[in-house]
Amino acid sequence: MATATGAAPASAAVKLPVAKAAGSAAPAHIMTIMMENTDYSQFAGAAAMPYLNELQVTDLPAFTGLYGIACPTTSTCYALGYDNSDDADAVTTITGGNAGAPVEVAGGGEWLNAISCPTATECYAAGLVNYNPSIVPISAGTPGTALTIPDAWYVNGIDCPTASECVAVGENSTEQGLVGVLADGNVTATVVSGTEYLYGVGCDSPASCEVTGAGVPTADGYSSGVVASIANGAAT
Repeated sequence: MATATGAAPASAAVKLPVAKAAGSAAPAHIMTIMMENTDYSQFAGAAAMPYLNELQVTDLPAFTGLYGIACPTTSTCYALGYDNSDDADAVTTITGGNAGAPVEVAGGGEWLNAISCPTATECYAAGLVNYNPSIVPISAGTPGTALTIPDAWYVNGIDCPTASECVAVGENSTEQGLVGVLADGNVTATVVSGTEYLYGVGCDSPASCEVTGAGVPTADGYSSGVVASIANGAAT
């Protein structure tokens, strides 16, 4: 239907021709692009814009930085880093997308790097506590007493296949990859020969893990990535 000026009504849909090859199948994927020119203050928290609110970034000014996160349930996550009040190691509990206030590690300084949760409420974090590479037990979002990893200079990653056993990885003061094993409240450490440092760890059981990192640098100063198998805390 045309208006008196011959222009289409503002509400009329404009159909564009779509070329389709003979015998072609229906598209496997359909992409929808959403764009919005509304000011942040107008859509933040607005019930009429639930999808955009799901995507928005939540600022947590109480923290200087957050470095690790684990989500043991569909509604609860635990994130860690260090807070702004006195630069202490701290944990925040995120429930339904809402982050709680930071809970500090006693005597904490520096930051926590990684976290693993073997149960819905029991987790362990790895990082520097008062400048000591440590494993920190966390119960329902509250950090416990830090356990120092012997002979370690830094710790990067952790995986806990059970509620009482964890494997953490990092390096020692002589630039060698190090594995720290927590078992029944005690932490032991073992050097992984042929590595300069270790960053990642994944375990299918307390006795069987894979670790990743970098090998010993060659004469030109470069190193290559490495993967090592760990059985009962030692490289195989």
